[in-house]
Formats: sequence, C-alpha cells, structure tokens
Amino acid sequence: MDLVVLSLAKKGAKQYTDDAIEALGKGIIYKGAVNYYADLPNNATIGDCYSVLYKGTSGSVSSGAEYIWGKINNQGSATWIQLGEDVDTSTFEKISNKVTSISANSTNTQYPSAKCVYDLVGNVESLLTALDTGSGV
Repeated sequence: MDLVVLSLAKKGAKQYTDDAIEALGKGIIYKGAVNYYADLPNNATIGDCYSVLYKGTSGSVSSGAEYIWGKINNQGSATWIQLGEDVDTSTFEKISNKVTSISANSTNTQYPSAKCVYDLVGNVESLLTALDTGSGV
C-alpha cells in the first residue's frame, strides 16, 4: 500500500470516527446565560447550552428558557433549539396560599390542605353508609 492510499484511508477513518462520535451526542454542556435570544453565540458547538434571561429583545420580563445548539432530524446545519417551554411562575402553586382552615374570609387564591378538607368534610363514606343502613345521622 503506498503512502497516498494509506493517508487517504487514515483521513477517511478519522472523518468516519468523528461523525460517529458527533452522532452519539456529547451531552449538554452548560455555558452560561445571555440576556436575550439574539445574544446567543453564532459559533457554538453541538451540545452547548445557554439560559436566556429575558423575553424579547429588550426589557426585563423574565424568560428563563434554555437553548441548546444542535441538529434536528439530521438537518444540514445546527441551530438553537429551545429545551422546553418558558416557565410561567405565576401559575405555580404557592405554599404561602395553602391554608389549614377555611372561613368566610378565605380568598380565591387560597387552597386548603388535604387535612383541612378531611377535617371539614369528615369521613363522608362512613356517614353515607350510616345513612344507608338507617342507623341515623
């Protein structure tokens, strides 16, 4: 085998190996945060991940979205892919709104604990059984 053929074979084997490793995926590598989507770098490497702090192109409305540089369905070029929906923290359950008692002063933002509901309703099944059997309640 001459040197040219050997060199070409080695180059082809290296390219094949590099492509196979990239196809396996290198995992997600967190690189940091940027203020806006437009601030994401143009020279990312497959697997690079950034948090985008704010929605839009200016302002301070929180985003919290994460983007990863990668290819979708073996497309020709890589792009920024959002890892999940933006989180709307206003819809989260707030522990400060959980109450252990209900009264006329209760609000629409409060919700009762399971124990509170049980204390208010009691053991409904036992009460209904007692009614059905005529033991009187």
